Amino acid sequence: MQTNIAPSQSLAQPRGLSRRVRLWTLLGLQALVFIAVTRPLFRSILVSAGESDAKGAVRLIARELAALPNMPPDNLGAWVSDQPLIQHRLADVRIVEDHLEYHGYRITWKPTALGSDGLRESRGTLWAVPLDPGKTGRTHFHIQVD
Repeated sequence: MQTNIAPSQSLAQPRGLSRRVRLWTLLGLQALVFIAVTRPLFRSILVSAGESDAKGAVRLIARELAALPNMPPDNLGAWVSDQPLIQHRLADVRIVEDHLEYHGYRITWKPTALGSDGLRESRGTLWAVPLDPGKTGRTHFHIQVD
């Protein structure tokens, strides 16, 4: 006598569910590893891009300050608010009282004091410092404007 035993539907269903659970668990773990690996990488890319943008902004502002026929003003924020070219090129620059904020950097202007002979060695120095060191930038930099 030959017996034909077929698995019942109730026995086959848990086996299929366990495969689905394992598949979704595996996909969830892969997504978790992907996020854990790529998040610091993206953060590093954003910080580097912000540094690069701030360096370009400082170069642009320094070039415009050097082209002025007279001494640059003491207040960088007020001066930039009257410069349509700079505002156009640095569309998302924030003017905050006497300094600028651009892509995670604070950009400040320090005019050079008069020397003992009554002359200045340079017009001043343009500084860029991260607003939140390590998070918005790693490097402090400056340009001396002659």
